[in-house]
Amino acid sequence: MHSRLRRHLDEIFGDQPESSPHLQKLLRKVDEEYRRADGDRASLQHALGLLSEMLKRPPEVERRRRTSPKMRAVARLFDQAPFASVLCDPDRKVTAWNAAAERLLSIPAAEAVGRELSMLIFPDTDADRAQARSEIRELIESGETQQLVRATPVRSGAERTCEWTIVPLRGRDGGQVGHAAVAQEVDPLRDRYAVAWEGSGDGIWDWNLATGKLWVSDSWRAIVGAPAGAEQPAEWLDRVHSADRTAVDAAIGAHLDGQAPRFESEHRLRHADGSWRWVLVRGQATRDATGKAVRFSGSMMDVTEPRAPASLVLNDPLTHLPNRGQFLELLKRSLGHARRSDGYRLAVLLVDVDRFKSVNERLGHGAGDEVLVELAGRLQTCLREGDALSRPAADEFAVLLDEVSETGETQAVAKRIQEATGRPFAGAGESVLLTVSIGIALSTPAHASAEEFLLEADAALHRAKAQGGARTVVFDPAMRAPQVVGLESGRAVATGPVATPASVAAQPWTAPRRVSRGSKR
Repeated sequence: MHSRLRRHLDEIFGDQPESSPHLQKLLRKVDEEYRRADGDRASLQHALGLLSEMLKRPPEVERRRRTSPKMRAVARLFDQAPFASVLCDPDRKVTAWNAAAERLLSIPAAEAVGRELSMLIFPDTDADRAQARSEIRELIESGETQQLVRATPVRSGAERTCEWTIVPLRGRDGGQVGHAAVAQEVDPLRDRYAVAWEGSGDGIWDWNLATGKLWVSDSWRAIVGAPAGAEQPAEWLDRVHSADRTAVDAAIGAHLDGQAPRFESEHRLRHADGSWRWVLVRGQATRDATGKAVRFSGSMMDVTEPRAPASLVLNDPLTHLPNRGQFLELLKRSLGHARRSDGYRLAVLLVDVDRFKSVNERLGHGAGDEVLVELAGRLQTCLREGDALSRPAADEFAVLLDEVSETGETQAVAKRIQEATGRPFAGAGESVLLTVSIGIALSTPAHASAEEFLLEADAALHRAKAQGGARTVVFDPAMRAPQVVGLESGRAVATGPVATPASVAAQPWTAPRRVSRGSKR
């Protein structure tokens, strides 16, 4: 891509070029226009130099060379250039003003010649225009070719966003004899796409398959917390969760080999803070005349957070862990992935502190909060890379284990949790001993909802509590039946949850009140 176009995209788009086929086609056309304009501008700059020399010659010399074919060609090129072209003397006063400048700025050449350029273009005392005058003067005084994108007023009272290029003109002895200014209106269609992408917040990436370089936008880096600098495909692919990497590689390969018309993948990327972000990545290859993919470009959208009102609190204020609502959204997404991927299983562990009410009663709620924060930290150390920890209730934590192959894998995590919570906690300066009960549920293709899945884990947790606590129980379908443990006023009392598909689908997930636990806080 043309270096100036790339720079403009970075400046105007916030480093976010578009990845849709339509806009890629547009950007290719813009790129071609830039390259064509470079050629025209180079020719024009040469012509401007010749014209400047011609204008400096004494009148008799000018008359002798007036009919020169070369001078006629130079004058014709200057006047017929497709962009506004202006010549200035060393004092910035206009000496030549072409037809395109008249059309763009609505100022006739007769009125422009002899006036100072910056005052001619930005005549008002408005602060913004005063700044624009200062910028143009600084560019001219720099003695080097400079560029400026500015809203430029026209006689109708409207403004056009123009790109100004200021070129120093030098004589045969190398001394500066004036300046040429070239102005062109910025494509408004390109601006609309820039605004749209800037507002979307999606990340953009561009992979040059020939050089192996991967360019990513600032918004792409913000999604995963990546620092600036690295331009290798590993910046993306090495962040992919191990459970998703094979599928991502296969999808990329299928598209680049021509087996799929587009690339699309929803997978997890490791954030710089160690957490995992679900992203939706789409892209398309650019191919040469033989059909070989030479470039691969696209967009990346962060789809981790649930689509909810901005006022919805997604994290527990005490531990800063995801709350119940956010955990449900993560679980729904993982279950959807499990339904689309053969052999993919996940598990939920509900971890409940046994008799935590007594800690609050003995030490106070402040000390109880300290214990819960320390417990959250210990639980985090027991998880595998990619697992998620949540606090859905006062003394209850939920764990989402992704990509589990067997029950033994979840049992190993539960064992680490039991061991980590067996060590004393510090609360209000005292040593506090805790035990936890854990209920485990494993996913199956039959799970219709996240709520149903969580009710199964809760049923297993209830069984662990009923057996005295400080133990782990894996859900069994038999736990869906009511557990009749006694009579109250001549009728049976069920202490266990009745988790049937019909009842689950009709209600959100809430932890049932357990007889053995009492009220929470």
